[in-house]
Amino acid sequence: MYLMYADESGNTGTDLDNKSQPHFVIAGILIKDTDWYDLNYMFKKRKIQICPDLASTEVHTTDIFSSSKSEKKGYNFRKYSLDEILDILEKLVDFIVENKIPIIGAPMQKNGFKSYCNEILGPSFKIDPYLYNFVRLSNRYNNFLIENNSNGMIFVDEVRDKVTDVNSMYEKLFFNNFECNTNNIIENVVFVQSQHNNFIQLADICAFYINKFFCIRFNKLIKNEKKRNHCLKMYMRLRPLMLDCCNNYIADDFFKQIKNEQEAILRDS
Repeated sequence: MYLMYADESGNTGTDLDNKSQPHFVIAGILIKDTDWYDLNYMFKKRKIQICPDLASTEVHTTDIFSSSKSEKKGYNFRKYSLDEILDILEKLVDFIVENKIPIIGAPMQKNGFKSYCNEILGPSFKIDPYLYNFVRLSNRYNNFLIENNSNGMIFVDEVRDKVTDVNSMYEKLFFNNFECNTNNIIENVVFVQSQHNNFIQLADICAFYINKFFCIRFNKLIKNEKKRNHCLKMYMRLRPLMLDCCNNYIADDFFKQIKNEQEAILRDS
């Protein structure tokens, strides 16, 4: 059995015109049930070795990347330099790459989704892209399960206002008669708390870098050159693990361009 743990990045609900968050991504990592205990134990130890502060707080990539501080949540990443912050994040990505954890992603450009909704349903009807992308993710996951002659379960970070909506989306998806096949998924969705689940935290890392890649590619966001290069480098390291995550989303020649940029960055470093 393969278990999928999923998290999102760029979630602004039905605010599809948010210029600071132009893309929305749900990403899932796939964990074989026989590997679950070892990987969970290994990551629990590794993240504390990477950053002792992670012993008392969850890995939330945005908070680390932004050098955030929260007394309530018990973390203070402001005390680290930018180089230290990026090193922490790179070592977290290393864990995913070293263990060859498969990734499924569902990226979405929000203004394109808005135009699509307006065309199909009219401008007064709003749909949270989380729901639509979740079904896309589930469909690809089910195809993976079929290909591997396996069953599976989906675990996502607990979002209380999505519980009913997510499950109802399986019953009827009304976009151009798109059919979502989930025959090999034993439970459509199980909600867990990310602070208590290492695999949701790993999915958060994947969703973050997929999102940042598209924000850089299409919207030229992240002006800080060091942060920008870091995000591109991490995305390209994760890319080989992605199961047709971004097909039909950008051209192959751009991947070649980014790869050349990353090779140059590595040479310079």
